[in-house]
Amino acid sequence: MTKFEYRQNDLFRRGQQIRLNACVGPNGGPYDFADYAHGYFLAARELVDSLQRKSNYVDIVVYPLCYAYRHAVELGLKYLARELPKLYGEKNDIRLTHNLSDNWQQVRPYLSRAGKYLDADNSAISYVDKVLADFLEFDPSGEVFRFPENKKGELHLQDARIINVEVLGAHMNKLADIFEFWFDKSKDLMEYRHELQLDT
Repeated sequence: MTKFEYRQNDLFRRGQQIRLNACVGPNGGPYDFADYAHGYFLAARELVDSLQRKSNYVDIVVYPLCYAYRHAVELGLKYLARELPKLYGEKNDIRLTHNLSDNWQQVRPYLSRAGKYLDADNSAISYVDKVLADFLEFDPSGEVFRFPENKKGELHLQDARIINVEVLGAHMNKLADIFEFWFDKSKDLMEYRHELQLDT
């Protein structure tokens, strides 16, 4: 390929509606875990907005919605697990699992350590603790909203009855705002790390 050629096929290619051509790869990025998390949070938010206008398919759209939110959280935690240790000159590899608590256990101490810079009154950390506990109660493996049944053929969510997408969306919007703050603030802190003299 020359530098002006790029990979495409009938499915993933340029279309006639220029405003709907998404820039990917070196044409739009490079993107990181934070960008992907932002995209999943935004897509899920748009889906909730759409369901609030027209709720005909809420009973089946709830599954991809919950999965999109869960994946956004997973991506956000992986970004923070990679980036926060750098504030202290440390290296910490992300956990390549779908268990939300794996990376949260790595991220949480760094957020606490940064104190007033990332969570002055510990309310954001406590809120994320609660949201993650709620998610893990319903979907510990990351498969409940992806598949109707587990590997043994047992149906998921048989002990649940209702998920209100507006309630879910409100909590996830708040979580997305917290993550966005942490993403942006951690980038800022990296620039001023030596001036702030964060504890190492």
